Amino acid sequence: MSLFRRPEKMDPREIAGLVGLQPLSDPVFNHLLESALAGRVDVYFAAVPRSAIRPFDPDYEPQRHAVGVAAIEEVMKRWRAGAFPFSWVYQKGHEFILSDDYINWEAAKLGAPDFLPCWVLGRPDLEGVVDIQGSMDEASVRSAIGLAQKND
Repeated sequence: MSLFRRPEKMDPREIAGLVGLQPLSDPVFNHLLESALAGRVDVYFAAVPRSAIRPFDPDYEPQRHAVGVAAIEEVMKRWRAGAFPFSWVYQKGHEFILSDDYINWEAAKLGAPDFLPCWVLGRPDLEGVVDIQGSMDEASVRSAIGLAQKND
């Protein structure tokens, strides 16, 4: 990754590599994601009410950096084109914790959709969650995370 590229040309996924733009690590999320990759936790698709989502690191503000602003604008541009990136969440009590997709979250705060398309670690059972589908097989989980398929 080059830090000298213009922000509007940067892939939003690269933002985490910039100093000061790394959110706190959520050990529960990390454990659930590893467990999903090992087939021990089911992953579902669901449309989750935005009002039921809470960021793990509420103090993380990628929009305070030009690269973060560009990444958020890129997500909103994709939304306007009909491409809705999914966010990874897990249910904790009566809310969903978002630990990884802060750029999507900041774009959602600006665009104010009622629901966010999410990959949910574990079966969601909160009232108001709609379009629950799954669970996903291991290959689909790996693909959703952006990993290559395992060679057997």
